[in-house]
Amino acid sequence: MDADEVYLRCSSPELSPLLEAASPSFHRESAPYLVSTEFPWLGIPRHRLKCRSVLTVAGSGDLPLFFLAFGARRIAAVDVSLHACYFSELKRAVLRHLEWEAALRFFLADLVPARGFLQRRGIPWRLGARERSQLYGLVRAALSRSARDHWDRRLTHTEPGRSPFAEFRGLAALCFLDHIPYLAGKEGYETWRETSAPYPLLNLPLEHAAAASRISFDVIYCSNVIEYWRDEDLASESPGAFHPRLGRFLGHCMDVVAPGGELYFYLFTSASSDSFRSIWHGTAPLRSQGWRGDVVEMSYDCGSIAGSRFRNTLLRHRKPASS
Repeated sequence: MDADEVYLRCSSPELSPLLEAASPSFHRESAPYLVSTEFPWLGIPRHRLKCRSVLTVAGSGDLPLFFLAFGARRIAAVDVSLHACYFSELKRAVLRHLEWEAALRFFLADLVPARGFLQRRGIPWRLGARERSQLYGLVRAALSRSARDHWDRRLTHTEPGRSPFAEFRGLAALCFLDHIPYLAGKEGYETWRETSAPYPLLNLPLEHAAAASRISFDVIYCSNVIEYWRDEDLASESPGAFHPRLGRFLGHCMDVVAPGGELYFYLFTSASSDSFRSIWHGTAPLRSQGWRGDVVEMSYDCGSIAGSRFRNTLLRHRKPASS
């Protein structure tokens, strides 16, 4: 089944209400993140992913490529935003068909937060409309028809001197570009490029993708989706939906994760925070079924902010090898 047929099936009448009402924070028309704002490679050893099958939130198109670079044998990516799916296609095509310097200019040129990152590498931070169009022409054929139509419109109606990605999410995170291996250096780019491969992109809410899956995965990796669920619950007029929602999702995961497999949640918080404690409490159903819960704490700095230190957490649960 090609990408266009997958998109068509995901937009079928019976699924459309799920897409439109998925979340106040993320829905089918949400703008994508420009780059990954999370760094699971800081906390997941390579050997844990070798030859394993992975279901992941699309994560700006970077996370599926990371899992492939770490040796995953099969990837499927889920994103409720159709625009994010198109962007994942574009990012994958750029990695396959552009050299490192050209890829950096294509995605990052004309974005002020990326100026220093590019200049430190001797790469001009401005890109003319004609040159960007030429670079796009080198990757266009690798896109699905739906993605081509989307990017043809977007890349031909950008004001001179303005990036076509200027309205994407996560631009503040461009100060952390040094922590994204395939962007930070040519060697990392070539490694990710060599291991990249096509993978299915499902334009569905994560909960529905897990519930509807007819195959099992060794790893399900969730971005910070459940943090958004919790924040939405706290901001709602009728709080209390978070733990039941998480519980339903965990129930689906118990069926989809293969014996001995793992479920990851990435959290933009430390293990000592109230947010983490709430999420840890919410994942108790896994541990009551014999899953082993582990906490991987990660810290990293930001070169543009002297003395900075940021702390994130990977929450990992491993399913029993036999029941």
